[in-house]
Amino acid sequence: MLAMWYTGTHNQEAIELAEAWGFTVRTMKGFTWVKLNQLAELRITKALAEGNVTNFYDFLDQLNAETRMNGGNHTRANTEDVLIATRGAGLERKHAGIKQVVYSPLGAHSEKPWEVRHRLELLYGDVPRIELFSRSAAPGWSHWGNQCATASVELIPGCAIDVVKTEAA
Repeated sequence: MLAMWYTGTHNQEAIELAEAWGFTVRTMKGFTWVKLNQLAELRITKALAEGNVTNFYDFLDQLNAETRMNGGNHTRANTEDVLIATRGAGLERKHAGIKQVVYSPLGAHSEKPWEVRHRLELLYGDVPRIELFSRSAAPGWSHWGNQCATASVELIPGCAIDVVKTEAA
């Protein structure tokens, strides 16, 4: 089972990478992280305390105002997605109530919300897990990345083997 982050401007590249690793993409929308800017909590809390948010639609307006604005080909992106891909049948779903959308503020550069790891744990149970390109350790996960203080696994580079094609007899 593969859960891989990608940005909306790189959908095709994400599919091609998963397939190159021998996986079949099952959904491009396993999780969608709605990125809130780093001041969202402060501003929303202040708006609530000052009575500037008086109804549900005021709250939605405030929430939309606090989403992160990134680049984009048509509209300005403010989400990242996690595709889910499998080899063979994949893993059995352990919990049917896991929701796709995660609202979370930005952390450090390229840091992903912990909530997605937690939801993956609930979704698939206690299975071996590794996070590649991680920024830090997470309990129950092996991790590797050049921004980790120490990696918990060593990755061994693959090797290329020339394949000689012959004409069919």
